[in-house]
Amino acid sequence: MKKQLCLIVLSLVIGLVFIFQNSPEVSAKSDVITLRFGEQAPTVMGRSVLTYWFAKEMERRTEGRVKVEIFWGQSLAKGRELLKAVETGIADMAFTASAYFVDQLPAAQLFGLPFTHSNLMVNILTVKEMYEKFPSLRSELEKHNLK
Repeated sequence: MKKQLCLIVLSLVIGLVFIFQNSPEVSAKSDVITLRFGEQAPTVMGRSVLTYWFAKEMERRTEGRVKVEIFWGQSLAKGRELLKAVETGIADMAFTASAYFVDQLPAAQLFGLPFTHSNLMVNILTVKEMYEKFPSLRSELEKHNLK
């Protein structure tokens, strides 16, 4: 279940890559944007490889105009505080589990159901499609500064 929740959050983060890549703010080559990424895991977890890759890929795709500063091991905010950190702008993005936020993100709990998929790409595309098709899910996430 945790793996599925992480995959959902990952798909949302990947979506941010595409959003920021085409954003007018990023078009100005003179300004470098540094995004604060709240990560509850330490640098030695398996997913840390993915987080490192994401940060480097963001920098590469934006030709250095967007950098990602990763705050490992809950150093920016504790795992259960990451949603509030993103809401308030302490973090620009975070890797956390929606299961921590049942009251705040009830519709997002759907993505954490066990045995709903066996293919990562199917999961990512499902989350993307549901975000686009269901205003209630979109508004729930946007209320907390999430996309």
